[in-house]
Amino acid sequence: MSCIQLNDFGTTLEFTCIDETSTIQDISSASVKQVIFTKPDGSVLTKAMDFSTDGVDGKVKYVFQDGDINLQGFWKYRFLIESPAGRWTSKKDYFLVE
Repeated sequence: MSCIQLNDFGTTLEFTCIDETSTIQDISSASVKQVIFTKPDGSVLTKAMDFSTDGVDGKVKYVFQDGDINLQGFWKYRFLIESPAGRWTSKKDYFLVE
């Protein structure tokens, strides 16, 4: 579990898209790259992600912006990737905002 401080920004959350066999997926043709946060109060924040490089390596990232981290507690998140080849949603993970 990661820990982030209240009102932090500039912190990067990175994800590598892998399949059930742990094979990295080429997501360079992805038209949708999102991270969906569920805040401690139950509200949802959806943000567009960028490729970390070119997507061939399966990596996407989101850099927290000023104002994103505005509640203390446990935040849940998951990733959504859509491309002509399919749609993938990661399992939920979480981090703590102190």
